[in-house]
Amino acid sequence: MSSTISLVIGAVGLLAAVFALIVVLRRPPGQDQPAVSAPPAAQPASAEVSATAQWALEEASQEAGQVRARAETDAAAIMREAGLAADKAAQASRDADEELRVARAEARDLRADLERREARLPNGKAAWTLSPGSSRNVRRPGPDPRQPGHAAG
Repeated sequence: MSSTISLVIGAVGLLAAVFALIVVLRRPPGQDQPAVSAPPAAQPASAEVSATAQWALEEASQEAGQVRARAETDAAAIMREAGLAADKAAQASRDADEELRVARAEARDLRADLERREARLPNGKAAWTLSPGSSRNVRRPGPDPRQPGHAAG
């Protein structure tokens, strides 16, 4: 049962990490950078430097788009795996609950059978019974009617 709980907690943590990754990657590029003041007008920028900067910006945008697409694909795969792990943990929990229910029903039936057999004994008391919380036979105090020399009633 504790392994099931730890598996569910791990799956929830994994989902939280994936969610944080998606939030960080979906943030617009200029949002987390402080505003930069314009350069002084006294220094003119050349057209060549401007074109190179524009080209570098476009290339960086393309790379960022590719990274974002890969991250979203990876996040979707992680989400699927986490969902499968959560489903598997839930199924294991249901199976364990069912096994426990069956074991309790069987123990109840065995106890009823034992009590029915004890009631059929001649003096109404069993010489051997199951001790509470144990599966071993324990001798009850008192004479055993199966022993030689036992005086009947």
